[in-house]
Amino acid sequence: MPVYEIEIPGRGLFEVESPKELTDKQAYQAALSQARTEAKEQAVAPSGSYLRGVRDPIDALAQALPRVLSKAASVLGADETAKFLENEAKRVDALNLAVEQKYQEQRKAQGGEGVDVGRIAGNIINPVNLAVAARAPAAVAGGARALSSLPMVGSTAARVATAAATPVGQAVIGGGAAGALEPVFDTETQDYGTELAKRVGLGAVTGGVAQKAISGVGRMLAPSVTPEARALAAQGVELTPGQILGGGAKKIEESLKSIPIAGDIVTAAEKRSIESFNKAVIDDTLSSIGTKLPKGMIGREAINYADNAISNAYNKVLSKATVNADDKLLTELTEITGKALQELPEERANQLTKIISNKIIDKFRGDKVSGTQWKAIDSDLGRTAQKYLTSTDADQRTLGSAIKDAQLSIRDLLERANPQYADEISKANQAFSKFLRVQRAAGSVGAQEGVFSPSQLLSATKALDESMRKGRFAKGGAVMQDIAEQGKTVLGASLPDSGTAYRGATGLGVLGAAYAEPTTLLAPLAVGAAYTKPVQDALRVLLMKRPELLQSLGGQLRQQSPFISNVVTPGLLGER
Repeated sequence: MPVYEIEIPGRGLFEVESPKELTDKQAYQAALSQARTEAKEQAVAPSGSYLRGVRDPIDALAQALPRVLSKAASVLGADETAKFLENEAKRVDALNLAVEQKYQEQRKAQGGEGVDVGRIAGNIINPVNLAVAARAPAAVAGGARALSSLPMVGSTAARVATAAATPVGQAVIGGGAAGALEPVFDTETQDYGTELAKRVGLGAVTGGVAQKAISGVGRMLAPSVTPEARALAAQGVELTPGQILGGGAKKIEESLKSIPIAGDIVTAAEKRSIESFNKAVIDDTLSSIGTKLPKGMIGREAINYADNAISNAYNKVLSKATVNADDKLLTELTEITGKALQELPEERANQLTKIISNKIIDKFRGDKVSGTQWKAIDSDLGRTAQKYLTSTDADQRTLGSAIKDAQLSIRDLLERANPQYADEISKANQAFSKFLRVQRAAGSVGAQEGVFSPSQLLSATKALDESMRKGRFAKGGAVMQDIAEQGKTVLGASLPDSGTAYRGATGLGVLGAAYAEPTTLLAPLAVGAAYTKPVQDALRVLLMKRPELLQSLGGQLRQQSPFISNVVTPGLLGER
């Protein structure tokens, strides 16, 4: 009987007996089968699936280490060492395969079938995986930054460093590392390098997808709502989901307006948002005098209501007030005219002196002035100041500012002369100042029956800013500027008006489909139903009033999504 001595690299010398002659290939395969059987008999497989999962990345590192060292030895010219390490890699491959085969036999004998949950848990929760998840992205980014100064690879390394710092970049790197930590068991029929590259690529893709999914869950639990949207909602503005979330959600919402049936309902929801914005603005205007609009009042009716409410507040306090000039007023007026003499040409300074004399001092001579008479003086000064403040001539604007200072002096006088009514007067003044902006916005070109847009309110706010060169508006501190800018940011359309290619194509597509199959209109009806008032009210609560625990959990998921994806990716890879 022929006996063959076959040496298998990394496994030793084997004797093969055969009743017939064997070719070299047949003899090698027989020796290899014998080597596998002996290795499996000697192998000690982990006693549980969790421990098998913990061992996977260790086995992968054991495979990679001698291969890396062999390449290094070969580069350094240490051929004998390189050969030894090559054989060591093959020995490790054989051991890994034997342990895997024995583990699978044991699992099958114990009735284990399907997904190996314990092994997945071991892949996820083990020191090697956690260390890689935490350190690999930073290591890649740091290495890329270090190489960015080199002339040949600097620009590419800088881009890699930038990408590695993003959440998805961190997840891709961690996923690729997780793929590298999956052992390649059958290296006899599969090329180790090719299989490793496949696993790294699959791990990178899996990591990126997992990060997006985890971050998406975080956004669902804690939607990214802008501070502007939260501020408007806190004031009672009824926002649509697109207005709350902004970005792509707003663009989709705009496109829905071209869909038959659904479009009208979406437009109605946006109209409710604008109307509720108007109500919030007017309620804010009236808040200082302790009132607000009746439910359902909007447009010109709301403007008239606010006008009458503020007039009633003034009449109530001014009917009880009396005013008489005091020394402080005369001192302040003297200072105002003295300053004008220094800043204005003589002609303009004399004009200011005449205005103050005719419109203030002469009016306060003799008996006390009633509250109603005071209001007439104040209004006259306000109109005169506004006329000069809007001039293109710098001297006239300075004159207007001086008249405005004189108006502020008589307002201070009203409060000094009637300390018991000072708080009521201040609140009425505050309401009137805001109402002037609202009134101008409601009367501007483009306002619809007294309903104004945030942009129109913002324009009115800027126009009525009486500070020098609109300085207060430039700094963002003009009266009602905050809510106007919030409204413009959140309620402004993200797409052009109907008729654009994007929205037009949407509408034509639905109509064409409905002609061929009427049931396709069910989808537009369902979309429209989502924008009815009851459903919108529920969605606002869902998006903006989540329990604090869910908000916190969602925020943590979004923030930690790269690390979490790096931890779970190994459980999604490998042979099970």
